[in-house]
Amino acid sequence: MVLENGEPRRETIVNEFRGAIAHMFEDIVFAFICGSVARGADSSLSDIDMMIIVPEVKSSEAKQFRDWYFAFHLRHGYAPDRIYPGEFLSLSDLDAGLEIACSSIPVAILENASIWEALVWAGMLSGQICGFTGNWTSFSPFVGRADKICKRWISALGPQLLECEHIDVALTKLTRLGTLRRDS
Repeated sequence: MVLENGEPRRETIVNEFRGAIAHMFEDIVFAFICGSVARGADSSLSDIDMMIIVPEVKSSEAKQFRDWYFAFHLRHGYAPDRIYPGEFLSLSDLDAGLEIACSSIPVAILENASIWEALVWAGMLSGQICGFTGNWTSFSPFVGRADKICKRWISALGPQLLECEHIDVALTKLTRLGTLRRDS
């Protein structure tokens, strides 16, 4: 178990995450950490995956979040994802994205960046999480929708991946294998 400031590393990360979210946003629907950190499978190459959902994205909050995101990673010894620095979006954008993924036919090469993003969001919602803060009643229906989306896409494109313990891992494997890729 890696210790940071005398406590388990993940606990330190979760505590700072919750405190920062409460400080940065005047209104939060829900937020959480996911991916390898949440699963306890992080390495020196990992970033800290997170999703923050607000009623409406304000440009001042978006800038403050990006600045904090990079500093947070550096403080904890992780490499920040410079292409997708956390998923910070409005509740309506999340809803619309999941609707697009739900109504789209699973195909191996995605010509629509919106479907790609929605599948990433679905994987985040369906995977193991930690550090949850916000309204659980608002969160739960999105998890149910995301689970259905992930299962449908994985069963259509990668039957051998149905055995994966974590749905977000299965989506990542599909992407790495080239079975699911974004054509941009």
